[in-house]
Amino acid sequence: MKFRFGTDGWRAIIADEFTFANVRTVAQAIALYMREKGTAVKGAIVGYDARFLSPEFAQEVAEVLSDYGINVFLPTRDVPTPAIAYSIKDLKTGGAVMITASHNPPIYSGIKFIPEYIHPALPDVTDRIEELIDDVLKGKGEAPGNIKGRIKRFDPFPAYKEQLAKVVDFPLLRTRPLHAIYDPLYASGRGFVDGILNELGWKVEVLHGVRNPLFGELLPDPSEGNLIELREKLKKKADIGLSTDGDADRFGIVDTGGEFITPNEVFTIVLKYLFEERKERGAIVRSIATTNMLDALSKIYQLPLIEVPVGFKFVGKAMKEEDGLLGCEESGGMTIKGHIPEKDGVLACLLMCEVRARWGVPFREVLERIKEEIGPFFFRRIDIPLEGRKEEILENFKKDATSLAGLKVTDIISVDGVKLKFEDGSWLLLRPSGTEPVIRCYMETHSQEKLQELSEKIKQMIK
Repeated sequence: MKFRFGTDGWRAIIADEFTFANVRTVAQAIALYMREKGTAVKGAIVGYDARFLSPEFAQEVAEVLSDYGINVFLPTRDVPTPAIAYSIKDLKTGGAVMITASHNPPIYSGIKFIPEYIHPALPDVTDRIEELIDDVLKGKGEAPGNIKGRIKRFDPFPAYKEQLAKVVDFPLLRTRPLHAIYDPLYASGRGFVDGILNELGWKVEVLHGVRNPLFGELLPDPSEGNLIELREKLKKKADIGLSTDGDADRFGIVDTGGEFITPNEVFTIVLKYLFEERKERGAIVRSIATTNMLDALSKIYQLPLIEVPVGFKFVGKAMKEEDGLLGCEESGGMTIKGHIPEKDGVLACLLMCEVRARWGVPFREVLERIKEEIGPFFFRRIDIPLEGRKEEILENFKKDATSLAGLKVTDIISVDGVKLKFEDGSWLLLRPSGTEPVIRCYMETHSQEKLQELSEKIKQMIK
């Protein structure tokens, strides 16, 4: 089989390709990579999410790393990926391995490698790990045998909470407690978001706050369609609804009254808050598939805006190199200046609580104010099932693109898929998924009617 690291690690179906034997193979390759780079001497962290067999897979990875002489820190329970990422800095290790398939269906598991620079591994790293996997499969790179690393249990929560207190205004949250409802979706955010808010005196109601590897027969994805119960409860009571995905690196926000606030809208609110309320400055880093509302606000604020390919590894790299203030991608990944260059759903939830407590109005009111400044924006993502022919379709699409749905194409960008920019400022992006047999189509226009027209046109073109 071919081990391929996609946008955010290697993922596969449990008991099909994601087996203990294959997990050991990948762990061996990571151990060889760390020894090759000289980071093995610093040790490694092995974290895991709430999925089926995640603790057992993590133990297996820890044993393999130990066989290669690497000291391993293993958490006492399933924990958020951002807590593991921060632990790299706190414990000064050479990196971390996270057993997670994030928001994917419960039949999947995955392995994510986070190097010591604390954001997802860049392509040069994953390419090298894939090469080393091939070596392992050929019988090369056996464990030394004469040394053994120790495996030590630890709790990442205290240090991680201390870090969050540096980038979220805990004193404000303590003096202005509100009523929140939090849905960890039976996954690894439980006890983190609600635990911190409870300590700060907030009234917190928790939905689905136990570990369930089947995630209640839903996707562990805090999207609008998966948060129906949370949205219904917000219609009757509470000031804010919060949710995190399977490994709590992505977020979902629900407003007073039960309205879902999209990640793109959250980023725009956060940018306004950081700039106007906190008086913070820096570059705005967004993926190529993320809203141009950020571009419009950045222009008003005279802040640099950096567009990077899809994948938070590119966002994190730019945040570190370009003095980033806000880093984000439309699927619900976000970080801010002063925090780790890794997406963090716990941070996003707490920061939105800070915004709600400070400004004292529903998020929809804030968005209306933003709309008055930059005009209307309408965003949609469509996943179109497609086995094979992805590259051929993209090439034909790029070649034939002069206008679409009555919109004249002014620019074609081929950095990550094919992105068309239109003369009125609208845009459309087609890119093949790195982990699923689909083409993802992202689009943003300035009217709901044009968005619908563009959606229908693209569905007709790709069958």
